[in-house]
Amino acid sequence: MEDQPAYNRRSIRLPHFDYTQPGGYFVTICTQDRQPLFGDIQNGEMRLSLQGRAVASFMEEIPLRFPNVKIETSIVMPNHAHLLFIIQGIDSGKAHEQAPTLGQIIGFFKYQTTKQINQTTATPGQRIWQRGYYEHIIRDERDYIAIWEYIQNNPLTWVSGEENLNP
Repeated sequence: MEDQPAYNRRSIRLPHFDYTQPGGYFVTICTQDRQPLFGDIQNGEMRLSLQGRAVASFMEEIPLRFPNVKIETSIVMPNHAHLLFIIQGIDSGKAHEQAPTLGQIIGFFKYQTTKQINQTTATPGQRIWQRGYYEHIIRDERDYIAIWEYIQNNPLTWVSGEENLNP
């Protein structure tokens, strides 16, 4: 009998779904141990720390690295980041291009932000992000609007939000 891993991680991914296909995606990425590394909320507005500015900057880098990805809206919160983006189709005339997977996009983002933050703060090897991330496939316009509003209003609801570990 094969050895089984000490733990089983339950996948939240949809079975048989192609995460490279064009469509809308909502992603939430949390800091390691939900530490408030990226700033704080003051009067319903997010005030970014040095680390938070690095995260916001690399959100803008995603479409430069992956030209078929369009960031619709995003926000950096004290201990997490939200992204709502669209993976657009690849031009069929460019056979050498491949659509990135959702995992490749988030992996690039997490790697680059961790590298930048650790260089800037002289903390080599410090873990910035939790393993994994939350994802949601946008199903229709109503879903898109609800998520877009959620992201935009996240700083206003922070005091009562469950993500705020320091109410």
